[in-house]
Amino acid sequence: MDAQQQMHEAGYTKERNGQISYLKTAFYKAISEGQGVVLAKTPYKPPTRKLNYMVKASNRGVIPLSQCYASKVGIGPGDYCKVEIEDDLLILTRVNGDDDNQEPETACPMPQPEACGI
Repeated sequence: MDAQQQMHEAGYTKERNGQISYLKTAFYKAISEGQGVVLAKTPYKPPTRKLNYMVKASNRGVIPLSQCYASKVGIGPGDYCKVEIEDDLLILTRVNGDDDNQEPETACPMPQPEACGI
């Protein structure tokens, strides 16, 4: 008995435009699962570009924060972040929606570090 005949007898067919079409993927998947081999439910997707958590400051001292990093902590377009300095660390904290009514503090003028008390 050939594979098409097995598919037909097992009900893995569909009529399209008056012709019988064989559902090969579903048939072979059922055979595999019957033998204990479970195939992936979704197709394999290779991992996306790995974040390296390293950015370079521009000539003006601007540090870009990409969307990849911002989305990891839930920062979206138009959101405010609180910037804190602790030892030699910059800490960015997403401001909750409850704090939306508060006016954000103005950043120190740049590129003069002495204006910020640094």
